[in-house]
Amino acid sequence: PFAQYSKAEILADAKRERGDPAKLYLSERKSHELAHKCGGAYIGDGWVLTAAHCVPKFDLGPIDGRARNLITDRRIRMGTQNLTAGGAVFQIERVVVHSGYEPENKPHDIAMIKIVDNGQTARLGARLKTIRLHSPAKPLFNNEDVWVYGWGWLSPRAPGTAARQSVGGTTQRNPTELQQAKLKHVSGSRCQSLYKAWGPGMLCISGAGTGRDSCQGDSGGPLVRIEGNEKVLVGIVSQGYGCAYKDMPAAYTRV
Repeated sequence: PFAQYSKAEILADAKRERGDPAKLYLSERKSHELAHKCGGAYIGDGWVLTAAHCVPKFDLGPIDGRARNLITDRRIRMGTQNLTAGGAVFQIERVVVHSGYEPENKPHDIAMIKIVDNGQTARLGARLKTIRLHSPAKPLFNNEDVWVYGWGWLSPRAPGTAARQSVGGTTQRNPTELQQAKLKHVSGSRCQSLYKAWGPGMLCISGAGTGRDSCQGDSGGPLVRIEGNEKVLVGIVSQGYGCAYKDMPAAYTRV
């Protein structure tokens, strides 16, 4: 969580016109919506796997007149499916970003966060489980079912429109409870012309006309396949054009 926005910042934001790309809709949002940034997957030994664009730099700029820093201001909540309660909240010890990542086109959009664990993971018990990484020897096949999880925005958004508004012009909202969506892994040719950094480190994932998709706030979260009765981590939410827009496929980082 960050420091709370000041009254002056909330009032200034309220004066901006709806649809203004700079408008944050602060007065309409609950505290968990202002604090939530990205998802992640716990892979064990105090490490969380997420997207590099979720942790692009340590200096996050000022808010409420105070400088922000990823290590000191961000926290990781694990062991609950509710953004507002339960589980445990962890401080960040360090962050490792893929050396090939660059912000503009997002190649190698993957990072690892090391939490400060003072016995909290042990106390969470069965509420916190590690997820297994999939084997390269078992690649995803075309049209395979996959599942994405997160607390991202819930409504469709057209490419090029104000990011915080849905197709219908309503304010995008973050749920308190974890959401899931069943999607399809499709041929990379569907994504190759859309994403400049497209390469073997990416997966092309589609809602296949269902109206389901990941959206802002789901970044860094897990994409899984089912092997037997086990969820296996195959990808990370990375980038897309709009959300659930006319079967527009999204690019995920291949784990």
